[in-house]
Amino acid sequence: MKKTILISSLAITCVIALASPSAYASGSGEKPVSSNTKAMKTFMQNFPQANDVTWSVVEKEPVASFMMADRKVRCFFSRTGSLASTIIECSAQHLPFEIQVNLNKRFPGYIPQSLTEYISGNEHAYYVLLKVEQEGFIKWVRVKTDENGRNILIIQKLQQTL
Repeated sequence: MKKTILISSLAITCVIALASPSAYASGSGEKPVSSNTKAMKTFMQNFPQANDVTWSVVEKEPVASFMMADRKVRCFFSRTGSLASTIIECSAQHLPFEIQVNLNKRFPGYIPQSLTEYISGNEHAYYVLLKVEQEGFIKWVRVKTDENGRNILIIQKLQQTL
């Protein structure tokens, strides 16, 4: 009898733990958050068209993750609720034209594969993954550029055999 009660208690505890939102926090230091009223108000004013919104906390600050059109967006808010920074992940087709032109000049033949846009205060940067097949290799280059594509910094180069 005691064994049955103990097993039942353990089973109920496991169900409650798994049903809890905190059981699904990612390994990136994020913790779920129920709400930060000021951040939520700022969010609703700036992103009324957002879909699939989830809230979490990273380093004690609220973060909203959501989809907007075909873009994955993460907004980081200060503890006071103001928008601190935004990271937008999307396909390379959203790369601004001026940046495409400047990347094509610097990396002829390379094709943009993915795009991450970072906006924070006075900084507005794009991180672009480029790919080309040359001489029996696939070459990858990850670059960071400003909003007009004039300042291009190579972050990473990789090469793999075909």
